[in-house]
Amino acid sequence: MDWKRYCQPNQWHEAANLFPILHGAEFTSLVQDIRDNGLQNPVVLLDDKVLDGRNRLRACARAERKPT
Repeated sequence: MDWKRYCQPNQWHEAANLFPILHGAEFTSLVQDIRDNGLQNPVVLLDDKVLDGRNRLRACARAERKPT
């Protein structure tokens, strides 16, 4: 399965909107952390949509690290 498809907003569960999308320095910091340490917390899906972890998933894509 192509995990990068979950980086698209139409693949995010509506409840994921409770948490903001990271931008700027915060997002850059998350990308660097994933490059250095890998993904520490799993992405959670509900009904085949991202419920929790859309920022982590986007950061994995930017860091070119497959989430495990």
